[in-house]
Amino acid sequence: MRPEVLALQAQAMGLPQRLGRASWNGYREVFVEQLRAAADDGTRAVVFGDIDLDAHREWEEAVCAEAGLDAILPLWQEARADLVREFVDAGFSARIVMVNTALVDEKWLGRTLDHPLIEDMLAEGVDPCGEAGEFHTLVVDGPLFNKPLALRDGEAAKLGEYRALDLLPA
Repeated sequence: MRPEVLALQAQAMGLPQRLGRASWNGYREVFVEQLRAAADDGTRAVVFGDIDLDAHREWEEAVCAEAGLDAILPLWQEARADLVREFVDAGFSARIVMVNTALVDEKWLGRTLDHPLIEDMLAEGVDPCGEAGEFHTLVVDGPLFNKPLALRDGEAAKLGEYRALDLLPA
């Protein structure tokens, strides 16, 4: 995701933004460095959206502990379909910005996560939360936003098994 799109998202929620750049090899180190900087600024805990992948939870708890922070996972062990329906019902809007074409159809790239799409996913046996990496989303509006993100679609890029939609500021 473009940094300027993430900046728009933070601005729309009135939140400060902290960015770190890393390769896969240096990801943990940069992540912990960013967590430590947040702790130095007064952060006490980090909230993660993982639902039931033990390896993710263990990693999140470990990096937070290394930085002296608590890891909070409020969605842990909740029913996936119920969670995503509640997300939509609460007024949030998210776009699918990346799909793993080995797991799901490319046709979902760019679509808004809404009730019809959730039902399509369930009918096709796809986790509507994308918890196993089927797809990734970007939240573009919701109750925490002072305005929806003004974005336009760029090109869709092929990255191995993945297709990614480049979203641009409008």
